[in-house]
Amino acid sequence: AGIPQSFVLILLTEIGDKTFFLAMMLAARHGKLQVFLASISALFFMTLGSALAGYLVSTSAEMLHSSVKIMDWVAAVLFVLFGAQMLWDARKLHKEDAKDEEVAALLGGEGARSSSHGERADAEETLREKDEKSPPPSTRWEAFARVFSIMMVAEWGDRSMFATLTLATKHNPAGVVVGAMAAHAIANALAVVGGELLSKRISEKLM
Repeated sequence: AGIPQSFVLILLTEIGDKTFFLAMMLAARHGKLQVFLASISALFFMTLGSALAGYLVSTSAEMLHSSVKIMDWVAAVLFVLFGAQMLWDARKLHKEDAKDEEVAALLGGEGARSSSHGERADAEETLREKDEKSPPPSTRWEAFARVFSIMMVAEWGDRSMFATLTLATKHNPAGVVVGAMAAHAIANALAVVGGELLSKRISEKLM
């Protein structure tokens, strides 16, 4: 129980997400297999923690004899907020792209596409800040640790983290973890293998 729900939801939230673009860009630096393993390791710990937190919330509410109503409303409110936030993000991207095209038209050039805004821009900024704070890794283990820490920080507070937590309040936490990790594995494999090609075809606004 919980495997199909978590698989579908996490896959849809991860494709074109900040962690997707981070995995894509890091794979170009440190190698596909290394980045995939480090990313999946970080996401596993985050998923496990989120599912455990959701389970603890649901069992705590059960002790208050009101878990079913409370968890139904919590899940409904959170998923409505996720949807509203994603629609708002898409609206902002549309406005920012329109502004870029207007400025470019005035300057006689081509408009900047969505790569200057949104999740990909956040991923690029994250890597820039990391590069400024610490030197590039010199060994495989240093690279693994660097990717692991970047993905852990990027996933903290992300939509997929809260989605996992919420699903674990309604379904078997083990099933939620299995479904979520299967989705993370597919999304990260797509990112490290064909991320650059996919990123040219993925519209963040449409997603």
